[in-house]
Amino acid sequence: MNTNMTLPPGLERLGKFAPGIAVVGVILFALMTLPGGAQNGYATFWQAYLYGWLVWTGFALGCMGMMLLQNIVRARWGKPVIRLLEAGARTLPLMGILLLLMLLWGAKTLYPWMNPGDDEILKYRQVWMNYWAVIIRSCIYFAIWSGLTFFITRYSRRQDETGDPSLAQVRTNVASIGGVIFCLTVNFAYTDWVMSLERYWYSTIYGLWWVLANSIAAITLVTAITALNKSYNDVVTVENRRDYGNLMLTHIMLWTYFALSQFLIIWAANKPDEVIFFLKRFNGGWLPIGWFIVLFQFFAPFLALLSGKTKKYATGVASVAIWLLILRPIDIAWTVLPSFAEASAKSTPSMQPWTIFLPCLGTFLAFGGVWFWLFIRQLKQAPLIPNHEARTTQEALHHA
Repeated sequence: MNTNMTLPPGLERLGKFAPGIAVVGVILFALMTLPGGAQNGYATFWQAYLYGWLVWTGFALGCMGMMLLQNIVRARWGKPVIRLLEAGARTLPLMGILLLLMLLWGAKTLYPWMNPGDDEILKYRQVWMNYWAVIIRSCIYFAIWSGLTFFITRYSRRQDETGDPSLAQVRTNVASIGGVIFCLTVNFAYTDWVMSLERYWYSTIYGLWWVLANSIAAITLVTAITALNKSYNDVVTVENRRDYGNLMLTHIMLWTYFALSQFLIIWAANKPDEVIFFLKRFNGGWLPIGWFIVLFQFFAPFLALLSGKTKKYATGVASVAIWLLILRPIDIAWTVLPSFAEASAKSTPSMQPWTIFLPCLGTFLAFGGVWFWLFIRQLKQAPLIPNHEARTTQEALHHA
């Protein structure tokens, strides 16, 4: 099989610019955090590193989740974008290596459970939340995700070569089991990596909240790519665009339901060790950002996607997708960064948005450039539209 496929011009240009974007991000990050930088501090270095890593790992995991879903249901909407989802999922080994670097050298700076001191609660949790346990579990998570991804994508490419339709059923069988494993492991993973940034706070819905958030990132990414590249005009139909719009709408509604449920339950209980999560985000400069997310990551796209006209035209669905892509890093910043603040009911959090904005922008660009570079390389490894799907896609176009 050809291992250097030609991509649409827009994607080719993105692949060429990605290394330059990564270099700019590294320079900005270094200027802000290394000794003598404007935000000199070891803690700031790893906090910004974690933020950038979470943003782009979310895209990789979102692509994997949607890839599993498409292999389970074999839906019409997935045929034009399955290769995009596969390429995004195949970046997971890189994200695993980047996580391991952070855990080996930055865990003590980031996580309260690394420094339990005389805290009896943190000591009690040491059986589960300890240095080597988290590292080993993280390696297991990425081994499972990478193994599932490469197994499914290998059989997808083998079907291109052989034309054997039975391989599609093999992928469906593996994806059906893998989907359950995926949701469980993502739930555990984000408990280890993000929820444990809080000293005492916990939420049983938190992991699934991240599953939906990552899915939104993946759906909006592939929607924007297919809508902005004219090469997809012949394979992405009006029905496909409606499907992408409906997928975005459904996931936004579920994400909001989970977020609101978490807020109402915690706020109604009014326990100090639980409401501290929201107190950190309702003080200082974080409250306006929170309202911005509520208004423009839910209400604005929700109202836009209710309209059939928005989903009918490429410009409409692309506008919503791009807007949600812009909102995802902001939402992750609001969710993660205030965890590093020390706050109580009578104090303002020490971690303000503007104090870490530039270092986080640096890691966002650095990790984003590397991620897109690898994403484009993976995308070139196989035909953009799988050969085993091309016939059914063309038939759909003919009947349309």
